[in-house]
Parts: sequence; structure tokens; C-alpha cells
Amino acid sequence: MTVRALTLTALVLAAAPALAQQRPMAVTPTRDVAVSYAAQDGRSAQMFWQAATQKMRIETQELPGTVLVDTPTNQAVMLIPQQRIAMNIAISSLPNGEMANPQALANQITGRGGTATIAGLRCTDWNFRHEARGKVTTGTACLTDDGVTLRVISTSGGKPFRAEATRVTYGPQDPARFQVPAGYHGMNTAGLGQGLGQALGGLFGNRR
Repeated sequence: MTVRALTLTALVLAAAPALAQQRPMAVTPTRDVAVSYAAQDGRSAQMFWQAATQKMRIETQELPGTVLVDTPTNQAVMLIPQQRIAMNIAISSLPNGEMANPQALANQITGRGGTATIAGLRCTDWNFRHEARGKVTTGTACLTDDGVTLRVISTSGGKPFRAEATRVTYGPQDPARFQVPAGYHGMNTAGLGQGLGQALGGLFGNRR
């Protein structure tokens, strides 16, 4: 498992509602949705979002398990089905974990760009700038009016990153999909936490 493999999961970690006119109408989905993403290097991921609970589920073949994210509590869990392990991670305490903070992300938006049609949906580009630990990341995130991230293009430390949605399906999500299954036992893993924390910054191209 590598940080690059985790990077795609960061697509789902968009921020909170708009605070001013030059802010997106919403930066997390306002209704249940499933989105498939593809990155420039051929990697892919699926994101499932439950609007009522603000919870996400991330699936990708690059990871040994599924990632569950509870955005209101800034907690993440990786499920390893082979060992029936649930690895608990406090996102806010990780390197670049501030990227999951709604207010922080809202404040990083610097302006509005153009519009595009991606996966059959219209979205608006929003420019952002993030600086942490001496590294500046700039780019654009293309968001629908109902808060679905359809594309991210960014550069961090001279390294480009691009990923976009290939399919978007709206519809009710099974609540069980966002819960740790019965019979799993918890585990805290500092190494995994650090990797996931770096991956969260991948929304802004902050890859190592």
C-alpha cells in the first residue's frame, strides 16, 4: 500500500457550505450519490455518500480494504475484511488532516473559474490555494451545484495531479454500507494514519 494509492480517496473530502457569493453553493453532496473516479495514472476509485449522516465510503483496488469517513467527527476507519480488522484513525490529528476540516477548505477557495460538463453533469471550477509545512498547492476543483466533486486538477511541489468522475449515480444509499460490520475488531495504526493523512491532502495535489 502506498500514499499514491491513497491519494484518490481525497476526492471525496470537499468542504462545507458556501459563506459568500464567491463560494460554491455546496462542497459536499446534498443528496445520496455514488461516484466513480479515474486519475491520470490509470488508478480508479469509487465513492459512496450518504447525505443525511455526511458519511462516505471509498473503494479502490489499490488498497487492502475499504475506507469509511465520518466527516462530522473527523474520524476514518479502514476495513480489512481478510483479518476482520477496523483500523481507527482521527483525521484531524494527522499530517494534512486539516484538509478534511470544512471551514479550512472553504477559506482556501480563492475564486471562481469556468464551467465544464463531466460524466454528463455541469460543474463549476473553483480555484484553491493551500500552504502547509512550506509546500504550496494550487489548483481547481469542479463542483456541481449540489456539491459533487467531478474533477480536481492541482500542482504541488511541481508535481501535477488530475482526477475526474467517470460516472455519477444518484439514489438512496444503504446505511449499512457506512458502518463497521459486526465481528470486526478495532486497531489503531500510526503508520497507516500518517499515510492516510498525506492522502487527504491529495485533493490539493499534496503528494509525496
